[in-house]
Amino acid sequence: MKIKKIFGSPGTGKTTYLLNTLEELLKTYNPEEIAYVSFTKKGSYEGRDRAIKRFGFKENQTPFFRTLHSIAFNQLGLNRSDVIDKQDYKEFSKQLGMNFVGYYTEELKHGDDLYLHLEYLGRNNIKAVQSFLPQVKLDKLTLVLKSYPKFKEKMRILDFTDMIEMFIKKDIVLPVKIAIVDEAQDLTTLQWEMIFKAFKNVNELYIAGDDDQAIYEWSGADINKFIETDFKEIKILDKTYRLPDNILTLSKKIVERITNRVPKWINGTGKKGTISHINNFEDLLIDNQKQWLFLSRNNCFLKKVEDYCRGKGLLYNYKGEPSFNKRDFDIIKQYTYYQGADKNLPLPSIIKANIKEQNFKLEWYDNLKWEPEKITYYRDLIKKGIHKEPDQIINININTIHTVKGGEADNVVLLQDMTKNVYNNLETNPDSENRIFYVGITRSKENLYFMQGTGKYNFEI
Repeated sequence: MKIKKIFGSPGTGKTTYLLNTLEELLKTYNPEEIAYVSFTKKGSYEGRDRAIKRFGFKENQTPFFRTLHSIAFNQLGLNRSDVIDKQDYKEFSKQLGMNFVGYYTEELKHGDDLYLHLEYLGRNNIKAVQSFLPQVKLDKLTLVLKSYPKFKEKMRILDFTDMIEMFIKKDIVLPVKIAIVDEAQDLTTLQWEMIFKAFKNVNELYIAGDDDQAIYEWSGADINKFIETDFKEIKILDKTYRLPDNILTLSKKIVERITNRVPKWINGTGKKGTISHINNFEDLLIDNQKQWLFLSRNNCFLKKVEDYCRGKGLLYNYKGEPSFNKRDFDIIKQYTYYQGADKNLPLPSIIKANIKEQNFKLEWYDNLKWEPEKITYYRDLIKKGIHKEPDQIINININTIHTVKGGEADNVVLLQDMTKNVYNNLETNPDSENRIFYVGITRSKENLYFMQGTGKYNFEI
């Protein structure tokens, strides 16, 4: 087996490199003989879509262009009903007198789900469990560890980690000759085992990622596997097409704080961006025409960004959701129509449910049963004509650093605030937090702004 590792720093075109490699391979191999897997559905589907568009293949000709979980699901012959869902988590909650939703974020703010997360983490990367133990009650953890497997067995359901474990246990080797694995720095220890099991008979194995962007250690990512695994050939993509030279230089200062990494020399775009330190949002000239990305280490600091954008009547996405609801604009439109319509015309139920009284002499903003803040915001949007183009591209995005890896924007505002828990992690596990802020910094294509934190704990640049 020929193994090649590709290091792709931010903006160096790793995805493009892999897709171009895929195109070349498809000239020799059938699509059924190639696996293209990624940490995310988006990543694996990019390979599938390129193969379909470039060579006219059908979707059913790319059975291994999937995430690892999806491959395991298909190879094991599972159905949707075999997989744990929201109702199962509710039932498990009821049985244990706890509250599980089965959803985890880097902050683990979902109460009892921390205990389920640790059960999952223990099977994916046992070393990652240690940092969470001071936060848990051992009696509750013991209860969950004993009860969860029994519950799944009784209900005859599996979770995503079960799928990977079963795939490995069944010793399944995929019938492919080429395997391309993207975002490898995010793979858990268990998923690495599946990789080398599934692809042990391939002619060539391409492993791509960036150890400096390994920000999923909290969910079991085994960065050491990516760094230490012995590869016969290494390719370092050495030019970023995103980062201006001075922003690249600053990012290098952050990344050099990371002790456990592979050194890489990267060249910038040859352009000069701007780096600014600000104390409040009024220092920014924000509008809906330019790209803006507001990033925070923790969800709790994003609300002040949303409040500011809302107060200025700006259109934005907040954690992936648009700041307005198309349905609300439809209600306003229908209300305006009924102001001039025949009084005997029957009212739709949606209008009846949202008005204070059936008096269309009142303007919509005086008669709809909405919060004053919402009405004021929608009036601002309507004045700017945004309601006429509800499908327009939203250029302002507000989110955590973890959710935008791979994203970019002309203007990036990075909040330096952090919670006490994150600050403690910075003290005890600095590599982890420096990687996260490195990812945040390297989203900027032109202008980078650091927003000084207002609390006790800040990330120092």
